[in-house]
Amino acid sequence: MNEQLNLIEQKVQQLVAQVHTYRKENAVLLEQNNRLTGELEDKDQLLTRAIEKLTGIQRMLAQQPGGLEESSKASNSTVKQCLDELSECIEWLKTA
Repeated sequence: MNEQLNLIEQKVQQLVAQVHTYRKENAVLLEQNNRLTGELEDKDQLLTRAIEKLTGIQRMLAQQPGGLEESSKASNSTVKQCLDELSECIEWLKTA
């Protein structure tokens, strides 16, 4: 009988140790999840801003007469920058 009680006690201690390990792992995973969620929100905001910029530039270009080459070059540079930002966001989202 004593032997059975010792066996039960050992099993309970093992279970307690497992629960403790799982709780530690869970805390680490929750922290990682919170960090990754924050990073994702940051990337989403960056993507939204880039899309808004691109949309504004597209509207501006649509309103310009065809002979404004200098303004068009500046706009093209801005569009390229926005596209680069979008590409970075897309690549990040692919790897996340």
